Amino acid sequence: MSAFNEKALTEKLLKLNNSQQSIVTLSHWCVYHRKRAKLVVQTWHTEFAKAPKERRLAFIYLAND
Repeated sequence: MSAFNEKALTEKLLKLNNSQQSIVTLSHWCVYHRKRAKLVVQTWHTEFAKAPKERRLAFIYLAND
């Protein structure tokens, strides 16, 4: 797995789409880096707020996974 940093997570969130593979892959990456959970949630929230409405559903699916 790639090393954790906020920029890497932001890039992964920008590439997130509604496909199951995209959501599960990023979910596993977040679980792997669970020691940084607070930063993951903060970054997720920031990117969710900036995302266009049509992309927000993928963010919800990711949070649900």
